[in-house]
Amino acid sequence: MLLKGISERTLLRWIGIWLTSRIILFSLLIVSSWLGGVDADVRHQSFVRWVLFRFTHFDSHLYAAVAERGYMPDGPGSNYNAFFPGLPAIMRAWSEVTGSDPRWGGFIAVFITGTLAAVLLGALAEDISGSADVATWVLTDASVEDVGVTVGGDVVGV
Repeated sequence: MLLKGISERTLLRWIGIWLTSRIILFSLLIVSSWLGGVDADVRHQSFVRWVLFRFTHFDSHLYAAVAERGYMPDGPGSNYNAFFPGLPAIMRAWSEVTGSDPRWGGFIAVFITGTLAAVLLGALAEDISGSADVATWVLTDASVEDVGVTVGGDVVGV
């Protein structure tokens, strides 16, 4: 078993590295978007919606459409059937339980699964290298690798 023999302290360190990197990146995105005046009209209408839109670009709109309306029939420009139904199902369940935008359910699900993936990556790195320090280094590097952020329609690497 991959996590067998890994101390609780090591797991918490890995989770801490990952969560700290997410907090820093998310904060950087929000502050830079605010200072850059990105979608200022939306921010003035609803700050929470504005924050959510900083993280929902590209395929996330299609996932949200599947969560809200289900799979659409095939036709010109229809990409809905390309998506596995797991994430849209979680998004829809979140929306039905909380009454909020399904994109929040997707954001939270991806955040949780990203944290789990970081822990498993650390465990794999430790298993291969035999060192928790090497695994920590791998996680530190992986947590700040290329993150695409959309600002004003352009993708910017952070």
